[in-house]
Amino acid sequence: MNLVFHQLKKDIFRTRIVLALWLILVVLQFSLIGWNIKPGDNVMQTLATTLYELLTVFNYLLILVLVPLLIHQEPLVGTTAFWFTRPLAHSTVLVSKIYYVLLLVTLPILAQSIVFLVNGVTLHDVALAAPELFLDEISSVLIIATLAVLTPNFARFAIVGAIILIIWWLGLFVLQMVQLMRNPQAYVSTLASLTASRGLVSSLILIGFGVSVILLQYLARRVKLAISLAVTSVILSLLASHFWPWDFMKPSAHLVQDSEFKADSVSANLTSSIEARDEASIRGGPSLKGLYSNITFKDCPKGYIVKIGAIDSVLKSSNGQKIPLQSTNNQFNFSGNIDPDPDLIEKALDGMPVLNMDNTYQSEHPLFNVERETYDRYASTPLHYSAKLDCTAYKYVVATELPLTKGAHFDRGSEHLIITDVLSQPNGVDLLLRQRKVNLLFAPSGPDTNSYTQDRSSEVYLLLNKVRHQAVFQKRNNTFNFSMMENSMLVNEPLQISFGPDDNNNRNWLAPPLDKAWLADAVLVRLDLTPVATFTRTLDIPGFRLDGKFKRSNPRPDNQSRVTDLDTLDQITLPHDATRDQVSTYITDILVASRRTSEDEHDPQVGMLEKVGGQNVDLLIQMSRDNHNYYLNRAINTLAQPDHKEMIIEALATNHDLIDTINDHGWQSDAKPTLLEVFADKNKNYPSSWVVAVASLKDPTTYDSLKGYYIANPSDDVFKALQSLPNFDLAGAVDLAWKKARLGQSWQIRDMLLPAAQMGESDVIDVIINILKKKKGSDGYLLQEARRVLKQYTPATGATDPELLAWCQSNRANLVFDHQAEKFVLSSSTSPAPPVPVKTGH
Repeated sequence: MNLVFHQLKKDIFRTRIVLALWLILVVLQFSLIGWNIKPGDNVMQTLATTLYELLTVFNYLLILVLVPLLIHQEPLVGTTAFWFTRPLAHSTVLVSKIYYVLLLVTLPILAQSIVFLVNGVTLHDVALAAPELFLDEISSVLIIATLAVLTPNFARFAIVGAIILIIWWLGLFVLQMVQLMRNPQAYVSTLASLTASRGLVSSLILIGFGVSVILLQYLARRVKLAISLAVTSVILSLLASHFWPWDFMKPSAHLVQDSEFKADSVSANLTSSIEARDEASIRGGPSLKGLYSNITFKDCPKGYIVKIGAIDSVLKSSNGQKIPLQSTNNQFNFSGNIDPDPDLIEKALDGMPVLNMDNTYQSEHPLFNVERETYDRYASTPLHYSAKLDCTAYKYVVATELPLTKGAHFDRGSEHLIITDVLSQPNGVDLLLRQRKVNLLFAPSGPDTNSYTQDRSSEVYLLLNKVRHQAVFQKRNNTFNFSMMENSMLVNEPLQISFGPDDNNNRNWLAPPLDKAWLADAVLVRLDLTPVATFTRTLDIPGFRLDGKFKRSNPRPDNQSRVTDLDTLDQITLPHDATRDQVSTYITDILVASRRTSEDEHDPQVGMLEKVGGQNVDLLIQMSRDNHNYYLNRAINTLAQPDHKEMIIEALATNHDLIDTINDHGWQSDAKPTLLEVFADKNKNYPSSWVVAVASLKDPTTYDSLKGYYIANPSDDVFKALQSLPNFDLAGAVDLAWKKARLGQSWQIRDMLLPAAQMGESDVIDVIINILKKKKGSDGYLLQEARRVLKQYTPATGATDPELLAWCQSNRANLVFDHQAEKFVLSSSTSPAPPVPVKTGH
């Protein structure tokens, strides 16, 4: 044993400079993980990330030098090594090298464990991290040592290592190409847990064979056999990293027991038409057709969401033949860029309203991909579609409530969240936070997604004011938040979360001003998206057609449109002789109760708002400045009086829907500066009634803009407004709009048929003839408009479409446009020709 330690001292002494430098880098690297950079300090975050990556590379480079120096002091290849002629047992050299390697492995584990403990990681999680740290360190050391025991010196080690590295990367490239050629969609949608399983198996193969090669060389010096084992390990490791099938690292779902959610009562339905889209082939081959539809879940309780992890689709022909499909990556649908459903948030808050959240966009689900040739073959053929859906139901759970003070913190196991600063903003606040948590291989947490998916909706933050019974959702800003070392086991993540006026949120107008008085009673709330059930559901659709032209059993979801909550509205009353504050509260309560309903002219909100009377119209106008609320605008239109004109015109600049009030009360001339200023901005989005108001000014300086607007957005109301303009080139505008519509879709032609006929466009009759010929495949509204225009602007006769078509074809050559009568007539030198019977498709 003394000789073993003598060898170890000798090895340490001869490598002391490189070893000392490596130790310094180890300390720096792991200390950097716990570096407390101020959230929002983008420069230091970037610098720390770059420094950490550099230290990682330098650390590995030093190991790449240190291990060969250790092995080559007593080389195992060749016959000239001096130690073979001395009384030094092979086992003695082997044991001394093992001690040295253990030093290289244990020191980083010890350093990182200390960093973990200093940063509040529990002993339980440190224990779970230890085997992962050991695998990371030992695998890199053994890979280098395996090559070192097969080479006589560092020069040969470097040459052979470079060759092996090239072969390794070429092997990775070939295997990736094989996977892409076999199933490209499966390759890009591989779950993180399966990738981890493959990586672990690949590492264990390298470690096992590496140990075998090293022992074989030190104890028997069987070079050819050792080389064979090394080559075998490389091949098996590469294959395992791409084709290992068993996902033994898949995390078990930590379900929260919830008696309100009954998975057995939930059923899946297609609730939108099937849409077929051209999809580029990942391999660059022929394009595919992607089939999409909305899948919703009937009888899913309010406040829960069901996400689909995978869709296993099967499509069969009428004779039972299976049609080849390609799976899609459904997880791309849940990237979290869309705000979560407000019902989920408000359920977690016990019904407290979140004032600045809109209805959630319902994303489409990719059902499957099919080759273009297959699609063309079966597009209109009734088929049988079935699918198995892997589903998980979620709800939000309050993780913590923190006062808006510096130093407020939340601790749960190894997770720590602290407010590092509170920054006041105009009508808002920015909160700087630091979050520390562990990301462990043997203790996986969070949703099991693929590497292309990032679920940003798994954690959301709100401000909660229990005194005023109001909540405000975080801003949709682009704050520079990222984890400094997001792939490390200890995640040290600075966050900057903002609340207040948000240009990216069209519901921001209803949020209260976040002034000092409001914030004094507010707390920061974090909600975590938590699974409550996992289950499978099936879709079974006979008569399924790829072109989507089939009848679905349940074409609309139960909750597609949110109806007014009448019970809530019934509780809102306006006190007799109400004060201004009471009126303001009354208006706000109505808008809060209606913030996510489908607006309709028969809803009671308009009448409720009209109860405030003309003396309080200014409160309605003030509330309407920054929003387009239908109920507010209708009430203002009813209650507005001449003394409200200036206020309404002022609010018109930001609430363009108030243009209806301007038009109905004849205030266009008074609003002319605002009308022209907004109309001059081509990027503004305003309703067509705004153009009608500008046209009513009869200002020749606006004619070119009006003409351009009509060409781009033809409509009946704008056309009628332009007809009243003196010296306006209406015929030219209609001609250009008609030519544009001819190149567009059927609805564009439909909208332009009447003005084109009224202006005598020469080819409008030919277009109508084509519409009647293609009756079977035409839009019903287009056919209806074609019949109306034909009967109103020509002397056509006939009770049915075939009779009208026969008349048009017989008299087309004799039809001329009479500008005085503003319709097509038969030329005076001819009489109506008898209709020629024609064959039409039915």
